[in-house]
Amino acid sequence: GYGWSDRQWAGVRRDDLVVYGLHLGAFTSDGTFLAAIDRLDELVELGITAIELMPVADSAGRWNWGYDCVILFAPNRNYGTPGDLRQLIDAAHVKGLAVFLDVVYNHLGPEGNYLGKCGPYLSTQHTTAWGAAPNFDDPRHGAQLRRFFIANAIHWFDEYHVDGLRIDAIHCMRDDSESHVVAELAEGVRDWSRQSGRHAMLIAESNVYDPNMLAPLEADGMGFDAEWCDDFLHSVFAVARPGEHLCHREYHPGIDLEQTLRFGYIYEGTLRHQRGRRTPTKRIDTSGLVHSIQHHDFIGNHPLGLRLHQVTSVDFQRAAATLLLLYPAIPMLFMGEEFACENPFHFFVDFTDEPLRQAVVAGRRREYPQHDWSGATLPIDASAFVQSKIGPSENGDLELRAWYQQLLRLRKSWRAGGLLHDANLAVDSDVDAGCYCLRYVGDSVTATVAVQLSAVGEEDRRVRVNDLVGPARLGNPILDSRSKPTA
Repeated sequence: GYGWSDRQWAGVRRDDLVVYGLHLGAFTSDGTFLAAIDRLDELVELGITAIELMPVADSAGRWNWGYDCVILFAPNRNYGTPGDLRQLIDAAHVKGLAVFLDVVYNHLGPEGNYLGKCGPYLSTQHTTAWGAAPNFDDPRHGAQLRRFFIANAIHWFDEYHVDGLRIDAIHCMRDDSESHVVAELAEGVRDWSRQSGRHAMLIAESNVYDPNMLAPLEADGMGFDAEWCDDFLHSVFAVARPGEHLCHREYHPGIDLEQTLRFGYIYEGTLRHQRGRRTPTKRIDTSGLVHSIQHHDFIGNHPLGLRLHQVTSVDFQRAAATLLLLYPAIPMLFMGEEFACENPFHFFVDFTDEPLRQAVVAGRRREYPQHDWSGATLPIDASAFVQSKIGPSENGDLELRAWYQQLLRLRKSWRAGGLLHDANLAVDSDVDAGCYCLRYVGDSVTATVAVQLSAVGEEDRRVRVNDLVGPARLGNPILDSRSKPTA
């Protein structure tokens, strides 16, 4: 077997997580597990504490986002060998980086998918936007199918030493059984953690706030450690581009960002209950929510694969990143964000079946009819993959990278001092002026973050991060977006 060198690895506490999402094939020019090792030092220097890999389970073609996986137990052959993946994770642990892996349990890819040929393992009752759903609630075959997927989750922990799994579109894991497969998955992983002595983290891609997801199994919750909540991302985007929507939920400019900052969320729902817009009256604990200002879906679902700074401005991104990184929720960056990578991140597939290829093109346009798809790079073109490689950070905006670096140093300091917590936070906003202020009051330290956001084409964005000396007097600015940051 592989000679692991991470026996002393204790993982990264949830409060210390700063996640960096990446696609193995586009992260480096070679697009391999081993090549990715060479970029880990640059992430550590930035202030990242965990990397999150888009799915690496094998799928059809030479390149794929990973969500069309069909061989769930095999690392994608295009990235290297299973030993290469172990070497990447081992190297990350040596450098102090946790490794999370995206896994897809709500459907299987459309090419090379033979599960349904082996038995009634695909549901006739449930479906997803991407195809048939696993038959988790079948009274005869569901139990065996559950064991298969739970075994896959434990396989990544046991064989590859990943620190956590991010479960893709968890709300699309359809199951009408009394005991939901998601809870059974969490219970199986918790049992493995207890036996192995290693904490295996579970992150749900729920997209909206699901209070049941983070509740303990003993309280009839799902027992997860964290969940994606995209209200922050889309509320920020609504300020920049009012009326434009990069998802199926509607977000209002200004007022939704104010509500998200003040209370923690806009939309709420569970695996059993319908999702909808809420008007909360008290703040939730956001320490288990994963926030971002862009991720693979946000960028890849744009017809041109444009990044945040390309649909807004670098100044807007600088301000948005300040709110993200100095807020109590778990921040997640997407590869290249920190240096304003000019390369797009397209959606790409490499299926061989021509009718399927054309169906992908038509499906993209049908799923996002609000976009103008003229001039878009087709997902079946090789250029969609090649253009998505992020290139070296030296080719990007080094001032922006230094700004991110300073913000992450500040976040680490405020965490260590006990300041960066929901209980210490008060939010002040002037929505009409585009001003949003986070005020932290701890036992011995007080600080404020003041950010101005405005729609594209309007007034300049401004960011100030100050020490507060007493309740009324501002101290010297720690960071000011009008000044050049230093690395």
